Amino acid sequence: MNDKKIAAYYEQARKAYDKEQYDESIHYYQKILQTDSHDSDLLHELGVVYMDKGDLKNALRYLQKALDLAVDNDNDSLWNDLGSVHYQLEQNDNALRCYGRALEINPNNREALFNMGLVYLNADMYEKSLQVFSQYIEKYGPELVALMNLGETYLCMDKRKLAAECFKKAVEQKPQQAALYYDIGNIYARYEMLQKAVVNYKKCLAIDRKYSEAWEAMGLVYQNTDIPKSLSAFEKAFALAPHRPAYRYNLAYVLDLEGRDEEAYRHYKILWEQDKSFVWAGMRIAMVEYINDNSQLEASIKQLEETLQYHADWADLHFLLGVFNALADKETLAVDYFATAMRMVRGDLDKMLRYVNNPFMPMDETLRLFKIAAQKNDEQI
Repeated sequence: MNDKKIAAYYEQARKAYDKEQYDESIHYYQKILQTDSHDSDLLHELGVVYMDKGDLKNALRYLQKALDLAVDNDNDSLWNDLGSVHYQLEQNDNALRCYGRALEINPNNREALFNMGLVYLNADMYEKSLQVFSQYIEKYGPELVALMNLGETYLCMDKRKLAAECFKKAVEQKPQQAALYYDIGNIYARYEMLQKAVVNYKKCLAIDRKYSEAWEAMGLVYQNTDIPKSLSAFEKAFALAPHRPAYRYNLAYVLDLEGRDEEAYRHYKILWEQDKSFVWAGMRIAMVEYINDNSQLEASIKQLEETLQYHADWADLHFLLGVFNALADKETLAVDYFATAMRMVRGDLDKMLRYVNNPFMPMDETLRLFKIAAQKNDEQI
């Protein structure tokens, strides 16, 4: 392949990357790689594309190979990118090592410094997080995102006044930015400071009533404390963005809590047809169909078996299949499903008690089947 052809592939690869057309970008980089598989810069660029695509396994592979083939190890950008892959893989020690090496090479690599603060924050190393974000702000000024992360660090350390000061400084920079209040609300919600979370969600919505994410977040905050308010918030979120499966799911769930089974069921049916990732939707369809008409037991079992194809690692689903097969006088199958559920929740006494007290079967019958299932697992019950 001549130099002109290689240059053209590079241009096409980078243009595709800029448009977030990652597969196309990878296609052109791989063509170049066939000519020269030892070009560290090429491997670096390819690794970044894989990282932004979310393919962390290949990102790590190509970035590490780029580092191994580099003439020297003084490419701070490469070390930073490698650190970011390790961070996304939750390999905090490796991430910190890479960011530290990037800063050794280039003390002015602000991205590596910021990323190091994020690792410390997410690893619950709050003193170090405080040190890094304070250093970042001192060096580069009170940037919005740095202030937000510093504020969150203070919250984690239970220094609420200092956290509030950081958020106040952030708001002063963007006083009419709805998203900023939404982000602050999320931080407070994450640490169960729910009143402050709601205050900030309301400020967000005062600026932009169509900010559906804030309505959803407020619904989640109210879900365990005020069902009517939760329902109202979820209805507004869903009305603004009915195409988002999570909004339909949250709305259906709260309608369920309100005892509005038919409305909830209708939403669950639509949701399951659109997106099989919502296991509770698949389970709830089966339960409602059986509750409404006991003659639909086989249809309910079929629905649960379909759900199991997508969620075999869900213990509650195995348990429910056990219950419904027991109701259908299929004891051998019921025991098998119970045995699987029991293995998956081993040691979780609260969940086992909830299984025993299920609304579909008498307790003594459930216990009888559990004892048989326990023998299959070589356990005592």
